[in-house]
Amino acid sequence: MLRKVYDKLPKFIRNIIYAIGKTKFFYDRITYGMNGLYTRHNSDFMNGERFKSSFQQACEITGIDFPSQWKVHVNCWAIKRALNESKGDLVECGVWQGTTSLAGMMYSGFIEDNQGKKFYLVDSWDGVDMSNLLEGESVDYAKKKKDRYSGQFSEVEARFGNIKGVTLVKGFVPEVLTEVNPASVSYLHLDMNSAYPEVEALKYFWDKLDCGAVIILDDYGFTGHSVQKTELDKLVFALGSEILTLPTGQGLIIKT
Repeated sequence: MLRKVYDKLPKFIRNIIYAIGKTKFFYDRITYGMNGLYTRHNSDFMNGERFKSSFQQACEITGIDFPSQWKVHVNCWAIKRALNESKGDLVECGVWQGTTSLAGMMYSGFIEDNQGKKFYLVDSWDGVDMSNLLEGESVDYAKKKKDRYSGQFSEVEARFGNIKGVTLVKGFVPEVLTEVNPASVSYLHLDMNSAYPEVEALKYFWDKLDCGAVIILDDYGFTGHSVQKTELDKLVFALGSEILTLPTGQGLIIKT
């Protein structure tokens, strides 16, 4: 009965009622609301002991107040899958303090047993290479990233230096990629905040990726990163694959 009355109301009144209802009945019941993702769906992965412990320890060790549990959860799942179900090594391009990779290593068991695999952590530790920005990418944004991400390599080196299987590779992508030469790759995480190095990294690793390898594009769906999305879409289409947009803002590819 109420539904029939509601359907007969003018659209603008229905929109007002919907907005009020959404505020009252949606936001009071959200199970997760961080980093642009709000949902009422099941979010109990946050309370799983292994994830919770790995996430909290990684944040404490790196000193990063990192609110994006769902994004890190995606990476943890992918790292564990790569460690246990594929033969190749793991690669992350765009590391900063290493919060995501460290959480994934803890969650997957890589630190206790890397199963003979390497985990390459690749970063300039000097921000974004301004000379490689494409038309449409913000110079001001890149400068902020450069200021934020520079001068921390010694901290990261000390943090990961004693973890068996971890190799730190310092330098700008793509120039430094010749130092990363695994026979095959089971996990690739790209988080470099600009289109050119991400496109070049994906080109470089594509033929090395195992069948079933997981590629995560950290910035893919985020506001302000449309150039990255456009350039990656073009490349992946040309490679005969497709990117799945995740509600976390990440992009996901399964290599076939």
